[in-house]
Amino acid sequence: MKRLLVAQLNELSVRESTSIYIAGIAILTVAWAHLETVPMTNILVWLTCMVVIMLARLKTLRKNHTSGDRYEALVHWRNWRVILNVFYGAGWGAMMFLLNTRQLDFLLIFKFATITAVLGVTMNIMSVSLPTYIGFIIPLILSLLAYIVSGELYLRSQAEVTFVVGVVVYAALLTITAKRMYKISNVAFEQGFERNIALKDTRESHRRELALREQLAVQAQHDELTGMFNRRHMSQELERQSMALHRCNTIFSVMLIDLDHFKEVNDTLGHLIGDQVLIGLSALVSNNLREIDIFGRWGGEEFLCLLPNTNRNEAMICAERLRNGIEHARLVGSHPDLAVTASFGLLTCSEKLEIGKLLNLVDIALYEAKSVGRNRIICSEPF
Repeated sequence: MKRLLVAQLNELSVRESTSIYIAGIAILTVAWAHLETVPMTNILVWLTCMVVIMLARLKTLRKNHTSGDRYEALVHWRNWRVILNVFYGAGWGAMMFLLNTRQLDFLLIFKFATITAVLGVTMNIMSVSLPTYIGFIIPLILSLLAYIVSGELYLRSQAEVTFVVGVVVYAALLTITAKRMYKISNVAFEQGFERNIALKDTRESHRRELALREQLAVQAQHDELTGMFNRRHMSQELERQSMALHRCNTIFSVMLIDLDHFKEVNDTLGHLIGDQVLIGLSALVSNNLREIDIFGRWGGEEFLCLLPNTNRNEAMICAERLRNGIEHARLVGSHPDLAVTASFGLLTCSEKLEIGKLLNLVDIALYEAKSVGRNRIICSEPF
């Protein structure tokens, strides 16, 4: 009910925004046509009243109603428009008395034709809010009937009755038509509400689908425990670096990191502490790399790091910084005495090499670092 009233009031404002200026032209035309036939005072009184009413109507058009408005406020604005249109209809009816030439002449026909047109046009405009149109038509028809029975037309009784019946029938037809148009408008509004709800649901569903896709994409690329890239994504990045080396004649370095004696940590302190060690190491390494470097969990306690545009010496410096940082870090806050070390296998590529062979070489370098005492860096020969 509330949203329907909002739609009616806003639609009424849209329709009246254009018609109100056309009505102003009609009012000025009627006043101009009677300049030399009725007293100027009558013209000025009627014209002033109509202008004031039109300005008041114009002011109400600036109010944009929303579903956030209170229902009582909406009813207030609707009632205010009804009252304005009561005066508006009475103003057109008063035209018959104030601009009365007391003759059956062209101006009388002109006035009746104008009122007929105003009733029809206003019905098309105000039928979106039936109480507003009823407020307009009742005082206008009553004024018109009062003018007819006042004897100003000098009609015979039978002709006067016929005239009155014709006016009443015309008003009834307009009211019935306006009521039908009002119902049609309400149906259109309700259908519009349903479309908006369906569109909103569709957009929300699409937004959720996109969010789910993004979440799945992140999950497909990242390790669930550490939040770093997973083996699948690191393999893809390794392939990209290899292709870039071939196309652009660049170099890159590959660093394989393995925690020393990690099994002992799991066996003595439990897997929960072991997981925290992996998480802490991931954060430490990630925070000490460049933005262009690519780091991820390769599997178990092994981590892989790709260093684009990095030669052997630069890679060694980076690896030593990480090795030293891991050695002196305390990765688990609940175990400040727990210290871990890591071994590094390093390889710098300056020529196209099969991915499998590249990984085998860096793995051999890591194995050698483990064999000669751990907590050290072994760099495979560059090629």
